[in-house]
Amino acid sequence: MRRPIKFFFTSVGLIIALMAIGMLLSAAFRVKPEEINKLNLIEELQWYRLGFYIAVLLAWSWISKFMTRPKLFDNDTNVEQRTKAEEKRLQDYLALKSKRVHIGLLFVFFEIVVIRQFGL
Repeated sequence: MRRPIKFFFTSVGLIIALMAIGMLLSAAFRVKPEEINKLNLIEELQWYRLGFYIAVLLAWSWISKFMTRPKLFDNDTNVEQRTKAEEKRLQDYLALKSKRVHIGLLFVFFEIVVIRQFGL
């Protein structure tokens, strides 16, 4: 239960950081709100989104390994507990690594429905 909460807060934190960076860059380059409103961000940012989708899918094995990295053990934990934890981590890693197709389909759904249809 802890990992999804940690993943959620990390994702939300990164989105907020990206928004703050965008606001700072627009203030630094003196971009007026009217100029931003004239842009068609759906078409303008299409290649960046597709590049991001491809990068995530290509790096999915590494992302899976990072998300299932082992926790630190105390010196008083025995070998049996460490072995069980390592087996569980390996099972989680293999299960998460096999979800690459599902992540790709999620990106396709997001691009077609959320971006193209709703224009968000």
